[in-house]
Parts: sequence; C-alpha cells; structure tokens
Amino acid sequence: MKDFEESKRRDDLLIEVMRAQQKVLARLADEGKIHAKGVVRGLPDVDACRNGHEYTVANTHFTAEGRRVCRTCAAARRRRYRENRRDRIKTAVEEFHQQLVRDEMRKANELMYDFRNQKNYEGEKP
Repeated sequence: MKDFEESKRRDDLLIEVMRAQQKVLARLADEGKIHAKGVVRGLPDVDACRNGHEYTVANTHFTAEGRRVCRTCAAARRRRYRENRRDRIKTAVEEFHQQLVRDEMRKANELMYDFRNQKNYEGEKP
C-alpha cells in the first residue's frame, strides 16, 4: 500500500510539472516568442552574413529548411571547392603518370638484366 501511495504522489508531482510547462509555453506563444514547432523566436534580425554581405533579394537564397544563404559567399565556397578539386585531380594524375613511368622503367631494366644474363649464359661477354 505504501508503494502505491508513493507512486501516486510521484505521478501527481509529474502532472503538476507538466501543467506548469504548458502554462509557460502558452504564455510564450501568446507573446509571439515561439511558434507551433516550439522554436524560440525573437532573435535579433541580422542584415548581413558573417562576411559582411548584405542580405538583399538578389543576394539571398533560402534553403528547403528555411535558412538564409548569402549567394556571394556560396559562390566563393563553390569556387574554392572546384579549385581544390582541380588541384587534387591534377596531383592524382601526375602521381599516376609517375607510377606508370616507374613501372615501365622497372620493366625495361628487368628485360635488360634478363638479356645480359642470357648472353652470359650462352658464353658471350656483355
């Protein structure tokens, strides 16, 4: 019986806390500080991106999630990505070419070694 009374008291306390939270949320919704999803509103409006470009109609893109993106900064990010990618590809091609040259040189040296050893085997001097 004692356990039942303790669990009932805990449940009552939990219900009181939940009701208090609902009251706070209702008050914040009335003040316009939260919307339906519970996201806090009232953050200061920012007129420029972190690099100082103004958020204008021509310079602002909205993502599917509703975030603002500075078109100038996005273009710079894309340009840097392309340049880095171009450099990485160029380096990979150069390394691949160098590896091919090393392989061909190794094969040529092996053939030359085999050819010299074959002459020595037949009794000829190199």
